[in-house]
Amino acid sequence: MLAKVNGELEKRFGVPKLLPFISASALVLDRKLVAERRLDFDAVATAARDLVVLEPGIGAAYTRRELESGSRAGAPFFAAMRRSWHPEVSGDVQYVLRPNWMAGSSVATHGSPHPYDTHVPIWCGARAG
Repeated sequence: MLAKVNGELEKRFGVPKLLPFISASALVLDRKLVAERRLDFDAVATAARDLVVLEPGIGAAYTRRELESGSRAGAPFFAAMRRSWHPEVSGDVQYVLRPNWMAGSSVATHGSPHPYDTHVPIWCGARAG
């Protein structure tokens, strides 16, 4: 996904590898490269968001500006993503996978805004009678 989105961004902006990596379900822009090439940060982030939501397993994506401003309130998963996003340490285009999709090769994961991840029953160990 990262290579595909980077390739499309390179076509649009003429700069390779504007997204050096993905971190915690977020695309991370190379801020130094964006500044060196005098690109509009928000325009690159918006283009990346528009590209990532075209991927089959992506349910929604929001830019840093949208998350900071709250401008997409009411959009799918926006409130949950905004609660888990931190401006100082989170990426620039936060995304969520569609239900029952998982990135990577692990057996289980937690952290999605889907009910099967957010409403996990807890057994207290008490026995009847």
